[in-house]
Amino acid sequence: MIEVLSFDLDGTLVDTGGEIAGAVNDTLRDFALAPRAQAEIEALIGAGAHELMRRLLARVDPAQRLDQGAVLRALEQHYAAHAGSAAQPYPGCVETLRQLRAAGVRLACVTNKEQRHAQRVLDATALAPYFDLLVGGDTLAWKKPDARVLRHVVAALGSLPAHAAHVG
Repeated sequence: MIEVLSFDLDGTLVDTGGEIAGAVNDTLRDFALAPRAQAEIEALIGAGAHELMRRLLARVDPAQRLDQGAVLRALEQHYAAHAGSAAQPYPGCVETLRQLRAAGVRLACVTNKEQRHAQRVLDATALAPYFDLLVGGDTLAWKKPDARVLRHVVAALGSLPAHAAHVG
């Protein structure tokens, strides 16, 4: 029986592609680079905002003329302004979480997004109350897909790996 279920955030529970693309494009404009299509940016989502930007810079600044640290700091500022601003839960998400909670399943949100930004997204979408635990990309010394992240979640929620699953 599943006692603990963890979910990824971006692209699993919530559509955050628009706000992430907005922050990325604001950052690109800061450095006199052309904005990119939302679909291109969304294809890079998953390993955290900094990794997304590193991958994108490899495409738009192959000569590496830009200071990556400055670009990442700008991205952090822009995403702080965008986090939760356009996020929308996917259809059926709220009802699924409600049913799981009613069945006694302990829920965690596990994302590579920085924890403070993930919390803002969960708050803005009214999903925060469904989760017993939030683990962001800066919460632990490791990030997904490192198995230690999910082991931490299972232990923190008082279960065993055989009684847990991850979605996303």
